[in-house]
Amino acid sequence: MYKIRFHLKKGIYYRHWQIKSKKSIIYINPQTHTLTLYNCTLVSQKATAQKVFKSGKKDVCGWIKCDEYSVSKASNQNNIKNPTYRIIYNPITNPEWISDKSQQIITGKTFHKLTTKQNKVYAHTPT
Repeated sequence: MYKIRFHLKKGIYYRHWQIKSKKSIIYINPQTHTLTLYNCTLVSQKATAQKVFKSGKKDVCGWIKCDEYSVSKASNQNNIKNPTYRIIYNPITNPEWISDKSQQIITGKTFHKLTTKQNKVYAHTPT
């Protein structure tokens, strides 16, 4: 199992995708690579997300849990075939994962496949 999130802590990996497993942490530059995530669940720690929402101060409170992932060159980002909608998580503005298409809360929802393009995440199934 992997935990994947967009890393916003200042430093060398600022604004990189962080992929965390029990054994390691790796960082992927979203300008040069894209991720495809398989068997995913959108996770949000409710109490921490509410704290971030109320204070406006960043803290780690959400990630994508997935079974597998693959990395490809950004030049292949055009291979994102017909994503249905973008998935948004910014607990400073909303403490839940939401669909940009319907604005529905999708925290906890599972997906067979998600794809990243730069710092954005796209779903390939309808809400």
